[in-house]
Amino acid sequence: MDQYSTQYDASIGGHIDVPDGENTFQYAEKRLPELASLISTIKNPTKSKLIFQTMPNHMRRRTAAQNPKRLPVRFRQGHISQMKKSGMPTKKKRPSRKYRRRPSNLRKEYARRQMKVSWMETHIWHAKRFHMVKKWGYKIPWAPCDKSYRACYRATAKHCLIQDISYLNCVEIRGKMDELSPQLKRLCNPSELSFTAKCYISGQREGTLDIFKHDKYPLGAIGNVRFFWKPPGQEELSRLWIFIHPSFHNIFISELEDLFHLKRITEMDVDEEKTVDEQSLTVYKCPGSSVEVQELRPKLNRFRLTGPLSNAVLSRALKCKQNPEIESQNFSPEAHEIQMKYWNEISEISSPAELPSNIILSLTVEDPRINRPQKRTKALPEALPLTSAALKIPPQINISPIWDQELRKNLPERMMNTGKYNERRKKEALAPGERCSFEDKLQALPLLLIQRPGLRDSSKPLGFCSGWDVIVPAGYGIVTWVSLIMWGARAGGWRETISTHREMGRDVFAPDTMVSQKEEDTEAEELRAKYFRRPSKKRPNYTKLSITSPFQCPWKQLVKEWSEDSSESFYVLRDRKILDQCEKALKNQQSVESIALTNAALIPVYIRLISRGNPGNFSILALPHPEDLKKKHSGQNGILHSEPVVKDSNSKIRKILRLKHTRFLKKQRRMRIRLKKKHQEKSTERVKLPRKKSPLVLQECCKFKEKMEELWLPKNPLRIKDQCSRTVIGYVTQSDFIFTDSTVSAIGYVTWNGFRELVGKCKKSKQATVLVRGTKTRHYRGGSISIRRQ
Repeated sequence: MDQYSTQYDASIGGHIDVPDGENTFQYAEKRLPELASLISTIKNPTKSKLIFQTMPNHMRRRTAAQNPKRLPVRFRQGHISQMKKSGMPTKKKRPSRKYRRRPSNLRKEYARRQMKVSWMETHIWHAKRFHMVKKWGYKIPWAPCDKSYRACYRATAKHCLIQDISYLNCVEIRGKMDELSPQLKRLCNPSELSFTAKCYISGQREGTLDIFKHDKYPLGAIGNVRFFWKPPGQEELSRLWIFIHPSFHNIFISELEDLFHLKRITEMDVDEEKTVDEQSLTVYKCPGSSVEVQELRPKLNRFRLTGPLSNAVLSRALKCKQNPEIESQNFSPEAHEIQMKYWNEISEISSPAELPSNIILSLTVEDPRINRPQKRTKALPEALPLTSAALKIPPQINISPIWDQELRKNLPERMMNTGKYNERRKKEALAPGERCSFEDKLQALPLLLIQRPGLRDSSKPLGFCSGWDVIVPAGYGIVTWVSLIMWGARAGGWRETISTHREMGRDVFAPDTMVSQKEEDTEAEELRAKYFRRPSKKRPNYTKLSITSPFQCPWKQLVKEWSEDSSESFYVLRDRKILDQCEKALKNQQSVESIALTNAALIPVYIRLISRGNPGNFSILALPHPEDLKKKHSGQNGILHSEPVVKDSNSKIRKILRLKHTRFLKKQRRMRIRLKKKHQEKSTERVKLPRKKSPLVLQECCKFKEKMEELWLPKNPLRIKDQCSRTVIGYVTQSDFIFTDSTVSAIGYVTWNGFRELVGKCKKSKQATVLVRGTKTRHYRGGSISIRRQ
């Protein structure tokens, strides 16, 4: 015993004296409670489970123990703490390809990708949720990835639909009114209001005009533009903002250069490391005049809100700042107080259609991130009645600091980054959703709100497609966009623009504009290529159907065949007085012979189909025969006439040509085999000839393809007017089910001489009827026709 006790002696560092022996009875007495506790635990086990074991069966996965992100957020932290006690599993290696292909400088990579195609500020947001398409030099959203066609219509009719139309290029024209007025009038219809009308000069309303090549009206249509003037102030020069579609931007600029004799003085500074917003602008000046033109296309964002709840969405997302920090020469706190008071009066109305049409309201608001809800919330108005004072436009309602170029340049530089904003909120916010002290110091944001009245037609819902357009300075686009989305606005794309125009009975582009002709040619080439990619047995034979142009509306040839002269020029009738006279002529209230119109005119019409079925785009509009009208008057709403099947005279020619081409390919194959055998005899190794076709074979294949396509569907048909048993007077540009009509309706155009014959044949009937036939059917169906105002 003495031998072992020395190990705990103080001489070797110990300070506890170990007894030489132990009382076994006392030791056993102290261990008894521990043994009793252990036995009770074994006999009565507890029903404790790990967190991932408490999940429902459909969420209980073996991998849940390995990956905490598969659990709901509220259970992740507890699950991680439990796994740490038992030893956390090793983290899996990140996917190498994904992280290897990530650019080192994301901002530079985005700038490189915008060298050929421009992006809008909301591009990243849309690219994650929308199908994107390339159009007019921009990457724009086409349609949402989810099934939302009907949902977008419901948002337009009852809720709020938001669209980013920042691809509209803004051009600022500055100069004296005496120099601007006579030249700008040369671009407009002389019988209607122009840029310098009295209702637009004050800057309180936005105008919409169809512009033409100077002194070419009614020919030479360019497109439709929206514009408004800066409110008159102490400046000598007037300023005009024109929003132009990018498809005819260059054409419009060239027209301005010819009118004002402008010269470009600032080139676009292109730098790979700079985004489009950071690049300099293009400026044009007239040497001996005060006129100056400046392109502002990367400096402004424009969002379009459509629907009755658009007013409520804006009132929740935009809160006026009581003490505006932005002051300029033409902006004072008094103007801000007037604007804020007016906005408070109209912010709770049920629909923006109740307001004066096209008014421009300037607001200075807080940073939109401050009033953003935590969850997506549907903004609802209180539906207060509109007071008589709100119908009167206050004098300083449209004065805005957004016209200041230096202010627009400094706003993005002084803006707090979203990442820093979120970090400060995490540190300073006492509770989620509570306002922080630093948010009161964020800079104010100037905006312009432009009201759109919607439809005023009695045949459609009153105020349909009314809403607001919001103009936001560069840098605040995505911030404002997300705030509007969080307050219940549903996002739409270019498909929704087409559908809303169709619901309103309008075309996006008139067929006489240069934009429409380019779009039609591009679409026709795509549809033609798609048609010939199909096997011959799977594609309709348009020769037998008597359809000469199934993928395009040949307006030039149709107008030429209906007119007496040989000119191929045509134009769309836009004069409202003459359109009203044509409407009266359809209703037998006026003689059609009393209407003075040239043969080159196309009359815009709206067709409601009597029977079921959708004829589709590029359908033909034909004159009815007396027997067709008898069937219609007798109550037959189905098929009024069936086109007889025409024999395809080119079928034998195609068979002979196909046989010749097959023989040629077989001959080339035999020659190739002989050549291979000849080389094989001289070589000890296996000979392999290249599989590429020879130039002779490629040339022959191209000729064969062109001949076959021409025999199937000629590009230049001989006759358009008399292509079938009924005389063609026009074409349908858009045809689909219209929700506002609860039926299939179509938008189209007819020639002036064809319209006159139609009125003459339908004199005895109460409602004028036109025959409609799709490109893939032989059946003609009746449709009631009315005049459509562009």
